[in-house]
Amino acid sequence: SQESMMTDIFERVKSPFYHFGMLMRVNKIPYEDFKSYIADRMKDVSEQPTQIADEILAFTNCHPYYTQQLSFAVWNNLVAGKNEDILQLAIEDIITTHDLDYERLWLNFNKTDKYVMVSICEGNNPAQDRNQPTSTMTSALLRLSKKGYIIRSDRYEIEDPFFRKWILKNMIE
Repeated sequence: SQESMMTDIFERVKSPFYHFGMLMRVNKIPYEDFKSYIADRMKDVSEQPTQIADEILAFTNCHPYYTQQLSFAVWNNLVAGKNEDILQLAIEDIITTHDLDYERLWLNFNKTDKYVMVSICEGNNPAQDRNQPTSTMTSALLRLSKKGYIIRSDRYEIEDPFFRKWILKNMIE
């Protein structure tokens, strides 16, 4: 992810940019501001722009990059005259586009990382999993966080909501 890349550039001791400047963590765009922005742009192509904006933000958890990506796909579907299940259609289009990328990522994970990713997708907290050694789960969570695949706010989450949906679709069902 971009955040893990920036952290690596400016906080890794061997990096030429180590402590080069002050690293600032930017919060998510406030929900209501984001909703208003999306709905305003969807009003020309949809009869329910506020509902669509809510659904987009619920899926992306207000992550700016993924929100933009999904909003664009939804907008394209609306312009093309598709009106049924446009959000799910857009999500499926994006997942299909990135299917090989996600499969390649998945194949490069070790068994523990796969276990952790599936566990998070199912809504569990791998740090509290008593089926695996605590040190194993802790090191996997740290590794996946450092690589930018998972983030932790009040709980662990897969950063990319489309990758999460791909895992649920291909590895759990």
